[in-house]
This record gives sequence, C-alpha cells and structure tokens, in this order.
Amino acid sequence: MLIHAKTDSRSITGCAIFWRGLDEKWGVAILAVLSEGSLRYSELSRCLHCVSQRMLTLNLRKLERDGLIERTVTPTIRRMSSTH
Repeated sequence: MLIHAKTDSRSITGCAIFWRGLDEKWGVAILAVLSEGSLRYSELSRCLHCVSQRMLTLNLRKLERDGLIERTVTPTIRRMSSTH
C-alpha cells in the first residue's frame, strides 16, 4: 500500500478541506512527510515514530476522506513458511 499527497487542491472547496486537514494535530506532520513522495504505511510510521499506530491510522483515514491524500493498494505475494 502506497500513500501519497494529492496535488490537485485548486478549487475553493479543495482549499477549505485542505485547511481543515491542517487543523488536526498530526495532519500537518503527515502531509509534510508525504510531500517528499509516496511511502508505505510502515515507512510513514517510522518517519512519525512519536505518533501511535491508532492515531496515524485515524488521521490517514480522515485525510483520505477529505481528499488530501490517496492510498494505492498493490497486491503482494506473501511468503509461505512451512515446517516439515
């Protein structure tokens, strides 16, 4: 899963939603980190080590709902470990 900041906030409505996202305590920090480029959740979590996993998830969901970030889910193949 990759998370990146959206760059098409040109409308007045988009700007209002953007400022609402900055109102959140961690919204600014998340957007600042994502402005450098797309990150996987675990990479973003490591960059924002002072934010709990729950708060990071809640803030990411809110920013995604407001249209400020976009999440891309990519299928992965998990390694199967078996013991015989």
